[in-house]
Amino acid sequence: TGCRTSARDFVRDAPGSGKTVALTFDDGPAESDPELLKILAANHVKATFFFTGANAKARPGIVKAVAAAGHQIAGHSWSHRYPRDTPWTVDYLTGQWLRTRDVLVAESGQRVCFVRPPGGYKTNVLASTRPLGLTAAMWSLDTLDWQQPGTTTKAATAAIVKRATDVEGDRHPIVLLHSGRA
Repeated sequence: TGCRTSARDFVRDAPGSGKTVALTFDDGPAESDPELLKILAANHVKATFFFTGANAKARPGIVKAVAAAGHQIAGHSWSHRYPRDTPWTVDYLTGQWLRTRDVLVAESGQRVCFVRPPGGYKTNVLASTRPLGLTAAMWSLDTLDWQQPGTTTKAATAAIVKRATDVEGDRHPIVLLHSGRA
């Protein structure tokens, strides 16, 4: 299917009517994604995976598996660098989006309609996505799972689940989770 016209502003709400939620996973493809796909399938849940181009190039089989499972594939830049590390000019970001999109399309067979800027930084993001027909998506609920130490504990997992489900009246939350580390 084709992409809708790119949004004029950052998308911050899950689509649909009634109560909806969008689960999103950043920084993959990651080694944990095959297990995550099993959990999502067992619960009949679809998600959006915001992949970095470098990780997608390194793990093309996971990109294919995520797409084959019916999840949406989206871009999360090529290198996941922040504006403090590299000036986010329109040209720089355009290159990041295009390079990532090309790998994701080639590996998934899907059109890439959405991107998410690393760290939620906004500098020049809309100026670089609009001409490409891409929509920049943010989140409305940060689970802070990216603060998780290298090992998983029951307490840390419980805290992530609590944050992910504490929508505080938000009828259309976009939940930020990570399947890997960029």
